[in-house]
Amino acid sequence: MTIAELNCFHPLSPGASRRRGSPLWVKAIELRLLAGSLWVLAGVVWPLPAGATPQPLTLAQAIELVSANHPNSQAVELQARQAALALADARAQRWQLSADLAAQTLYSRSGITGNVQANSDLSQPLANGTIGLSIPLFDGFKLAHSIAATERNWEVSQAQRKVTLADLRWQVTHAFWKLREAELLEESQRQTLVQTEQIQRFAKAAAAAGRKSPNEVDQAAAAVLAAQSERLLSAGKTAQARLDLASLLGSTSADLVIVGDPAQLPPNTARLENSVSTARVAVSDRQPAVAIARARLAEAASRYESSKGDRWPSVNFVTTYQHGNNPLQAISGARGLASFSGTFDARIAATFNLFDTGKSQRASERAELEWQASQIALSRAMLQARADLERANIRASSAQGRLAITQKSLELAQRNYQWAKARYEQGYALMVEVAEAQTKQIAARNQHIAAMVEQQIAHAELERSLGDFGE
Repeated sequence: MTIAELNCFHPLSPGASRRRGSPLWVKAIELRLLAGSLWVLAGVVWPLPAGATPQPLTLAQAIELVSANHPNSQAVELQARQAALALADARAQRWQLSADLAAQTLYSRSGITGNVQANSDLSQPLANGTIGLSIPLFDGFKLAHSIAATERNWEVSQAQRKVTLADLRWQVTHAFWKLREAELLEESQRQTLVQTEQIQRFAKAAAAAGRKSPNEVDQAAAAVLAAQSERLLSAGKTAQARLDLASLLGSTSADLVIVGDPAQLPPNTARLENSVSTARVAVSDRQPAVAIARARLAEAASRYESSKGDRWPSVNFVTTYQHGNNPLQAISGARGLASFSGTFDARIAATFNLFDTGKSQRASERAELEWQASQIALSRAMLQARADLERANIRASSAQGRLAITQKSLELAQRNYQWAKARYEQGYALMVEVAEAQTKQIAARNQHIAAMVEQQIAHAELERSLGDFGE
């Protein structure tokens, strides 16, 4: 909305009609209009660049943008990669292979001053290579349980990624339809303003012909001012809703244009309704919160079993092979590189933890407590998931029934308004009757818009409670 459009709605502008001696309640509406103008002016967004045409954005495109670009989405992707690296490190502990290579040259020079013997120089290369292999034979199954715990932690990261994406998708869906609702309500107020202006023109013409009283003209003018004020207020709410969605998408509100029909539900509505009865029986791991709690329980159980491994001795098979030369040896060193030889060593090492002041026992007890806490957390997550499912199903059913009622109510209100308007134009009704019929029509239209948006949001909430929202 431009400044010129705002000025044309202002009661003091040249295009606005203002009668002298207007009643106090008309002036009160004028003050309300002025307050609405200031609100919209305070929330004015950045203008579009010259020649730029914003492209309409669908809900699916908005979800794709936030899933790829939102910082929370990027952070959870990094966490998933870190969990994968930790899993690779844990699996690499099953055996360790090391290699070492060293090469250098020893240079020495010797001689006796005044002796007829010539000075002698000695340059001998030194090269050694070592390969070592260590394989744990027995550690009280500590390594196996540690790897299992890391695998469960990786599953937790995957489930957490799904939860984060589902939360972002829900936020975008909610903000998208709230913006669409604000836009439709603003359009409804624009239609109301057009209707009140038509009635005002008719009242003025009828008053000039002597068929209407000046009081009815004042009433029509007050209705126009009220409609202008409500339109400005709805425009401010639309700007705020657009800013909320733009902040999620990482764009400016001036560049954001959305398109979507709230009366049209997604094609998977029937599938969701069939899934509700199945989900009531058993809360599946498709619900991210339950999947996270179950994976954390398995991780805690593995860590608890791993902590018991400290009570057992650790047995490892270690073997090394060293190949190289030693020029410091009196016999073989004189041959330089020709003195290479190899040494092989293999042994089995056992390590016992005889006394650690009860540290291992306390660690095992802490792991057991964490395992028990994870069991409680899983039970809590399942109860919460069932409650969320029932709540979402109730909301979806209520929204569907309310939509049908508001549709019928809107049709009746529209017919009643047209009938009252026709009787007023024919001189059989007062302005009060037309205003009352128009108020009921506005309320019915706004309720129908809210019901359509509520159905979309309730459907999204039901899909989220079933665990299908992060895919």
